[in-house]
Amino acid sequence: MKGLLICAALVLVLAHAIEREGTLPVVLTDDNFDQLVMKNHTDGHPPVWIIKLYAPWCGHCKRLAPIWEKYSQKMIKEKSNVIVAKVDCQANSKIKNRFDIGSYPSIFFVDQNKKAYKYKGPRTIENWETFTAGEYKKAEEQFEIPGVLTYTEQIFKTIKSVWRTFVKAFSVLLQKVGLGFLPGWIQVAIIISVLMSPIVCMLACIYYIDKMDVETQKAELAKKDEDKKGKDPIKPVELIEKKTNQIISECRKG
Repeated sequence: MKGLLICAALVLVLAHAIEREGTLPVVLTDDNFDQLVMKNHTDGHPPVWIIKLYAPWCGHCKRLAPIWEKYSQKMIKEKSNVIVAKVDCQANSKIKNRFDIGSYPSIFFVDQNKKAYKYKGPRTIENWETFTAGEYKKAEEQFEIPGVLTYTEQIFKTIKSVWRTFVKAFSVLLQKVGLGFLPGWIQVAIIISVLMSPIVCMLACIYYIDKMDVETQKAELAKKDEDKKGKDPIKPVELIEKKTNQIISECRKG
């Protein structure tokens, strides 16, 4: 009886998903994710999910696609309670942010309690079956799937993702130049120094330019003061005397 209930629940879920998307593995979107994956089933035997989150431009994702499809068909033939699904993160940013995706492809197992476990092993059907059978409990990354994120939460998630990607890339660079043996906190300190260097240089340039402007203005004012001091203004009495002498000189000539 329990087996029939499980099969019936799986048939309803898959039929709904296939009706909407017309393909297998089940295609999850921002619109149907909560209705399919996060829905609370009343039969006591909810299905579990293994989800591939990918990007259409990713070469690794393209190579994984046919294997993932075979895995989905195998689970259906065996009437497993594991539903194989996929998410195009480029078209479904809400799901991408909820799973905090930083690289592609990313594979997660979602258990009956709506808890996600990230898979990091070899990309083979046998290993996925082992993972969903119980190995997922040993996963390093486990978390409760959050609800739809607000705009502010999405911004912080994006910043966190960019920072994580940068740290990962910089760590690889340190390893290539022979500095991979350094402790993590020293590597982070080096990364922060590298990030801060352009900012410090920019602030120094702004300060220097402002200082030069101030000094230039002071020099111009000092020059004007010197010009004023260099000119000896003519006194009124001297002006009258000069004018009188000019008139007398003209009269004598006449």
